[in-house]
Amino acid sequence: MIRRLSTPLLAVRDALPMSTPATKKVVYRALVLNLVLVALTIRPWVGPASAVQPSAQPPDGVPGLSSQSQSQHAVTRVASAGQVDINFDDLPQGGTTGVPVTNQYPSATFSSISGYVNYVSTQPSLTSSPPNFICTGPVGGAIDCAHDTIVDFTTPVSGLTFDAIGVNDTGTVANIDVFGTTGLLATVPVVGRASVSTPELQDLSSYSNVTRIRIYNITDAAGIGWDDFIFNQSSTCTGTSNLLGNPGFESPPVGSGGAPPQPVTNGWFAVTSPSGAPAQSTSPVHCGLFAGQVTNGYWVQDAPPAFDPNMPFEFSFWFNASDRHNQVSLIENWRTAPVYLISMGLTATSSSNEFQVLPVVDGRTVNGGPAISANQWHQFDAITQMNGAGQSVQLRVDGVPIASGKFIGQRPTGTTTVVMGAQGGANSIGPTNVSYDDVSLGPIAPSTRVFSTPDVKVVQYIHHLSAAQCARDLVNQIGFGKPQALLACGFLSATANPTPPPRFQDNQSWSSFVNSDEYRGYVHVPPVAITCEAGSVTAIDNMSVNVGTNAISLPTDYSLGYTPGRGLAPGLPAYSAAEPFVSDANGSTVAALFDNAQPFVTVRSNGSVLISYLSASRIATVERYLAAPLLGYDAPYIWTVTQIRADCAGNQNVSVANSEFPTTNLYVNGVLKSWYSQTNLPQFITEGGKTLNPPGVGFLALKPTCGQSITSGSQSLQAQPFPGSCAFTVLAGPYGGATGLYY
Repeated sequence: MIRRLSTPLLAVRDALPMSTPATKKVVYRALVLNLVLVALTIRPWVGPASAVQPSAQPPDGVPGLSSQSQSQHAVTRVASAGQVDINFDDLPQGGTTGVPVTNQYPSATFSSISGYVNYVSTQPSLTSSPPNFICTGPVGGAIDCAHDTIVDFTTPVSGLTFDAIGVNDTGTVANIDVFGTTGLLATVPVVGRASVSTPELQDLSSYSNVTRIRIYNITDAAGIGWDDFIFNQSSTCTGTSNLLGNPGFESPPVGSGGAPPQPVTNGWFAVTSPSGAPAQSTSPVHCGLFAGQVTNGYWVQDAPPAFDPNMPFEFSFWFNASDRHNQVSLIENWRTAPVYLISMGLTATSSSNEFQVLPVVDGRTVNGGPAISANQWHQFDAITQMNGAGQSVQLRVDGVPIASGKFIGQRPTGTTTVVMGAQGGANSIGPTNVSYDDVSLGPIAPSTRVFSTPDVKVVQYIHHLSAAQCARDLVNQIGFGKPQALLACGFLSATANPTPPPRFQDNQSWSSFVNSDEYRGYVHVPPVAITCEAGSVTAIDNMSVNVGTNAISLPTDYSLGYTPGRGLAPGLPAYSAAEPFVSDANGSTVAALFDNAQPFVTVRSNGSVLISYLSASRIATVERYLAAPLLGYDAPYIWTVTQIRADCAGNQNVSVANSEFPTTNLYVNGVLKSWYSQTNLPQFITEGGKTLNPPGVGFLALKPTCGQSITSGSQSLQAQPFPGSCAFTVLAGPYGGATGLYY
């Protein structure tokens, strides 16, 4: 029987000079070399190559809601006397995708992220109060029910409840940020019960003075719709912890003229400029009947003497700007030796319809301010989280974390003053036209907040590579002969994996990928519930945690990867499992940090939490023993370190560091966020050393020093590489987690 050479062998044979006396020997060795190099890549490596973002976002979810139905029947909720009930049933029925819902209701406006709106949808089998509910979708397109729904209430509300429609999955399927007059009150998970056609009640009635909700991170397989927003509407917009008088400018100024020489603590003082003074205005108004408009002069009010900026506090205000020449500042000792604690100004952008937010903390500019639309209401929010010097200041615009700053030293004692308008600071030059409303300054009372971390998947695979370029690298960098290098790289190319999808839209798609064995390893850290009290993480999945490393049980799924058998010697398995990292050949105990049943959980001294998982493996044992005598090197262990960071301000970040080969993908909530391209195969091959070690014993691939990690999420929590070699990057501690990786 004649056996055909595999496709890569045919390509290599055609590239070789067949008259060469060594040809038969080279071809004979090819099958074994094939096993070697392909197996060597069974678990990838990443390093100095720069991390790159996907060039295009993957498709956004499954259009529409599920068509499944169950025998249960919806029970329509009815608003009590005096309550507001927005059920969308007074809007036209337009089939699956109807009219956009924006400002049709005087008590609330509905919006989404840029490029998307909420549509009326009429699907009789999926409503709580027939015939209509709302679902998001692209402007001018059809519903997808997968994007943010934002509800802004014209005055604060209480007793808020609403229904989730068409929920297919169980567990956390979305999150709700609840905002009040003093900023973010809570982040509440939407816990699915797979009721599909039966509505699932979302009860926010325990929160009062709610000004906005944002529903986001929708992971349900076919999206979620919303219906029957029932609530009590308040007549005021002030928070109970606010120390400022007349925060909504509902009363006239308490005085006007030149800057007041003595503290003013009972309302706003209108400081005049040569051309006039600020004044109450009935339009535009964010909440209530009036706002404080500045076309001339500026507003001033002092906090009561009891206010201490060295204790945790929150400073928040709403603004509507038609011109960029204005600044708001919170200043200590404004009349004598001013110290600027927190400021916000607006600068120009290339667009005439927007401004750039410029935040300043402790006199230093903080990068990350977003561009915001002119002539619309926006909220600026600053929250300090610790006592005394070094306290962090978390900054938000419109409820979205943008950056953080820090108070370097202890705040001076004295009078704290709020200055709002044209003369508020360094950017206060030129004409201005801005309205302010609902200004709040007060201490942060101890509170409990619960939110979920994202679903994190890290997938490693061999991306398609050029066999010719690979061979040149092996020849030039580690001295392989040309025929040997061509054969090795031909086999390696033959066992490259199909590119993983840009999105795992549900559990079934992820399970199908896992069952394919077409990867060199993965780590999956499902969402966990984070509980915060007084600005510090106190529990994870209802298990108490303390500052330092905590031994708690969290769900984690991982695989050390597989080597495909295609294109190799006959009789090999279709896929061979990788070899685990049991012992460091250098004699250290570092192997104990890898591939544990649970991740490491560390609560840091600033109240944030760090969840770390380390994984390491190398090619399967049989392939490794075949490879070593041909390559002259044992196989090194490739490794990954996956870290999830979260703080009680709602900032979250995922960072992954790994060896240089192969490619690594980072998925957050099922969506590909960034990747690290495979590189430097010759260097990787040499890192196993020239001694053939027993199974489970070997060296981590730690050369050259690590490059940037791939990352996604808040820049304020983004990991910074530990200075030094990869060894320190993996092992640094103690507050990078039990493993370190980053400080």
